[in-house]
Amino acid sequence: MCNLMWDGQLVTIRQVKEDTDPAAGDILFTEHEHVSHLRHAHLLLLLGVSLSESLENVRLVYERVHLGSLYTVLHTRRWEPHPLRTDTIPQLLLQVCDAVIYLHSRGYIHRSLTSHAVQLVSPTVAKLSNLEYLQERAEDGRWSGGPGLPIPHQLYNWLPPEVIRNQRATPSSDLYSFCTVLQEALTGRET
Repeated sequence: MCNLMWDGQLVTIRQVKEDTDPAAGDILFTEHEHVSHLRHAHLLLLLGVSLSESLENVRLVYERVHLGSLYTVLHTRRWEPHPLRTDTIPQLLLQVCDAVIYLHSRGYIHRSLTSHAVQLVSPTVAKLSNLEYLQERAEDGRWSGGPGLPIPHQLYNWLPPEVIRNQRATPSSDLYSFCTVLQEALTGRET
């Protein structure tokens, strides 16, 4: 993700790195499919899609993320003053929890809830992103939908065993991942 100007507005762009497998662009199409019909105050707001003529270079245009992901703030910007106050961390985590509850109420399981997926729009506002790995509830209302896209091994530290094995997830799978993010945010250490 990177911050740019788009149509005179400060935005955050999500795109696939150039040295990545060309099929990785499908992940952005999948994310667009999911995020385009979900609206919640604590889901990162999609503003538009930018396509190249060959459709090989897809960019999703989101509202501006001023601080970056929770992971970036906690682990890669150690030389900078910490922008989060201890008393705001619970508020940020409640916002993420609210977004997860919304997804569950709409029939989705996030499956890849990590500190990389928590975007800090400001020091007091967190929004959930990275919806490309969502699992949808089956038509009969049970959480029996098949597994979704396999999740990259870089995210395994936050994920429950069933998701790592690419098996059917449940709302408890997201709860497991949320707890790992909670521990990370409160201790400052990666899980």
